[in-house]
Amino acid sequence: MPNLIKVPVRGADSEARVIDHQWARLDKAASAELLTTQISDALKTAYGVLVHWEDALTAGLDRDQLQHDLGLTADNFGIWFDSDDEVERLGERCQQFPLIALHFPKFVDGRSYSSAYLLRQRFGFTGELRAVGDVLVDQLFYMRRCGFDAFELRADKLVEDALNALNAFSVKYQGSIDRAEPLFRVADRPAANI
Repeated sequence: MPNLIKVPVRGADSEARVIDHQWARLDKAASAELLTTQISDALKTAYGVLVHWEDALTAGLDRDQLQHDLGLTADNFGIWFDSDDEVERLGERCQQFPLIALHFPKFVDGRSYSSAYLLRQRFGFTGELRAVGDVLVDQLFYMRRCGFDAFELRADKLVEDALNALNAFSVKYQGSIDRAEPLFRVADRPAANI
């Protein structure tokens, strides 16, 4: 499985680390039965599964039955959204999941930035928020500012370049998830505290 870059939502960029990716992202399922089969197959080689959010909430999945039959737990069952899905439909139920992945189908599609911000800011999601799909090195700094704390890079990108990109800028002017206070509010503070 590919490597994954993880960083704390708030904190020093030097805390970024590369870990083994241990979750399987499943395609949208046509039925609950098919999804159960996909989950069972995925758990043979992966720690956890990411299912499309609609499958997780509306396909008639019996999570208690899945836990009993497949060993699925609250810790290894996450969801993912396409860029055109509305995270508002999930709302505060996002807290039920340890991991939410937001898909970038193309690097020019920025809708998942907004979804990440909404999940963190409006709905208070505190679990892992992962960028998946066409994730490029030059996007990581901005993705982190919106609330992403895990990045599954496109296969042709170098992890070393990605780690360096997280430190691309030393000062952040606008307030965001990683620093709520904008720079102009801290202008009177010593430069070392900015």
